[in-house]
Amino acid sequence: MRRIIGLFIVLLAAYLTMTLLKSVFPRPRYRTVVLGYEGIGFVPWYSPVSGAADLEQAFGLSSDEFRSFPSGHSILSASAVYILPSLSWIIPKLKDKQLVLSIVGLVFGCTIMFTRIIVGAHYLSDVSAGAIIGTLLSIVYTIIQLRLSVKQNQSIGST
Repeated sequence: MRRIIGLFIVLLAAYLTMTLLKSVFPRPRYRTVVLGYEGIGFVPWYSPVSGAADLEQAFGLSSDEFRSFPSGHSILSASAVYILPSLSWIIPKLKDKQLVLSIVGLVFGCTIMFTRIIVGAHYLSDVSAGAIIGTLLSIVYTIIQLRLSVKQNQSIGST
């Protein structure tokens, strides 16, 4: 049960990180820039757009069109590398398939990240930042799981 709680804590951290960064760095999506709205052009990720709310209103755009950085899909799909192997805790038939599940998670994550660029939802920097955040969170997740395993083994050994 502790392992699953650890998984949910890391996923919550991923969501909160994504939400915070999208609020701090409003950036128009690639597809919005390409459509050529006056006053909406390329903006580096580190230079938030000022007046995004005014531009949304002026052109009837949803607020999501200025939430490109970082890619939330990339953060969460990078997390698939450690989420899928976690299924082995719940489904006994998958106990010895953790490596295969990790590879499937990696292929799935890379596919999602690549398609976010293809559909014009994100720039490469948005996807790269999401992948880095997802990877860092997977390291945190791995540390949590290793500590839980050590504690569990110690409690089993002391009985």
